[in-house]
Amino acid sequence: MSDIKDAIRSELRNIKSSVTWRRTMEAFRVVYEKTDQILAGQPVKVRMEAVPPSHLRDTPGWTDGETITWNAHAMSESLKNLPMSTVIVQTKGMNFHELCHILYTPRFSDDICKWIRQEQGTLPYRTHLWHAFNVLEDQRIETMFAAKYRPAIPYFEAIALKWLISNTGATADVYPLIYGRKFLPAKVREAAEAAFVAKHGDELASHFRDVIDRYNRIVFPADTIRAQALVDRFALLLEQMSPTVNLNDLIMTEDNGGRAGVRDRDGDPTKMNQGRAKTKDQKEAIDKMDDLEDEADER
Repeated sequence: MSDIKDAIRSELRNIKSSVTWRRTMEAFRVVYEKTDQILAGQPVKVRMEAVPPSHLRDTPGWTDGETITWNAHAMSESLKNLPMSTVIVQTKGMNFHELCHILYTPRFSDDICKWIRQEQGTLPYRTHLWHAFNVLEDQRIETMFAAKYRPAIPYFEAIALKWLISNTGATADVYPLIYGRKFLPAKVREAAEAAFVAKHGDELASHFRDVIDRYNRIVFPADTIRAQALVDRFALLLEQMSPTVNLNDLIMTEDNGGRAGVRDRDGDPTKMNQGRAKTKDQKEAIDKMDDLEDEADER
């Protein structure tokens, strides 16, 4: 009988904990939605999805260009038992990452995404085109946002350390994923670079740096042709890593932070540019990148 009572008490505690967690997430959702609307200057929505599509089951969040969706299952699995201070930092980081996609990432109906769909798989190394675009774009948008909004840096740093480094245990192989995140402390990027060079060589590292540095200063849609060339070259570099790296495992880790190429909501072509920062705003963020890196080098 005592075993039954203990089991009932345990189940009641779990139910209470789940209710408290849902209420906490709902409170965060309301606050972040209002923050996003102010920063984006448009009616961004933030919603929770209890049962995500199977291919997004382990992805904390995504966006269609208007709405940021949080994966209630994935967030509960990864954050529920952590200290509340950690939960706040992680959810803010994930929210700001998706907001970056709304502000800066090309839509699926834009020329670069059309080009990737057309060229994907036409050559062996081009099986990595979407992966290449995703990796480059995530670094570009976070660095642009951090350059413009310095208070976001601790949150981007936290999700990078959790999703790209701690969860993989492969410091060398995540170097192409973090080098372009210029807000990260220099010691983090330098440690990854040293490990990468030891495993893959300095020449490959140099090529990755060149592509990433150039891509970080891309302005859409004006630089679309240059961006295509850089994505193509990056995919080729990823192919050169593939004999020693399971690229699908590595790049899917990057997908946990977001998904490049925002799908136009309901396929409505009139909304394909909605939310994207104007050329002037992108250039202003790029102009602040050097100062951002200098500050990171001092940390």
